Amino acid sequence: MKKPSVPHGVTLLEAARVLSKLERRRISPSQVRSILVLDTTARAMQPRRSGDTRLYSAVDLAIVRLAVRLRAEGVSPTVARVIVATLRESIVEIWAHARPMALAVIGMRGLLLWRGKQPAAAAACVDLLDVWRGVTHAIQVVRGTDEEVWRWTWKAVADLTNEEGHADVQTDA
Repeated sequence: MKKPSVPHGVTLLEAARVLSKLERRRISPSQVRSILVLDTTARAMQPRRSGDTRLYSAVDLAIVRLAVRLRAEGVSPTVARVIVATLRESIVEIWAHARPMALAVIGMRGLLLWRGKQPAAAAACVDLLDVWRGVTHAIQVVRGTDEEVWRWTWKAVADLTNEEGHADVQTDA
């Protein structure tokens, strides 16, 4: 599967700041954590040592942005998380190929449809390309100002990402 080109990852606090700026409303670090890191029993899906910094990729931030938009349209937090987690691979593929598609929610099901084909029964419909727009640039702005993160010692973000620029220390969701 081809992945969208992404810059280096961001920390939890940086992710919350980036998403708040993109969405023009406050998104807390706990919201980001609950969508990406915690399972339904509020336990980390992939626990880390204390002090070990997680890095989040542009795809992770866009996934959170999508869940936040679904919640803003009236979808329950649990349903939004489940739908986004279930359709994650397909959504990433859509972003990779810049397909003009939307995610519609009907009851407890998510449907990927061509943009403009919103079913009448849909409780929410979110344009996927609009969700992706601006995420990579916002991360580049953050990474341009701060090239190191704390991970038991100060480390360059580039050392913590793989050759494609994906944060290889964070794959939760």
